[in-house]
Amino acid sequence: NQLAYAHPHWWYLSDSNVEWGEDAGGLAAYLKARGETKVRGALLGGYWALSHYGVQYLDLFAPPEERTPETKYVAIGASYLNGSTVLAGPPGSGRETDELRVNFFDEYRRRTPEAVIGNSIYVFRVR
Repeated sequence: NQLAYAHPHWWYLSDSNVEWGEDAGGLAAYLKARGETKVRGALLGGYWALSHYGVQYLDLFAPPEERTPETKYVAIGASYLNGSTVLAGPPGSGRETDELRVNFFDEYRRRTPEAVIGNSIYVFRVR
């Protein structure tokens, strides 16, 4: 609406106000149409919802040494993109303080997503 024009949609809503797994089928269809069956993600309900559609969900919060296999796409839910549901992390995680936690996905906020599924899942091509 006119009152919310200054920021993108992901800026304003969080948690079940915007995402609760209902767009997982759309994400799965998008990925499969591109020959992909796995995605690295930060989505509410991502693991259980995507596995239902035959897509392997790899946790975007996994430590770097556990980030295999590589994926072509990263999918980030609006609640994570705006930082509201990003949990604090251990030393070295990049989420040690509130400021780091809230801005953990700032790199993606500055990018244009390849697709936005259901106004709640932002899909970025990473390779």
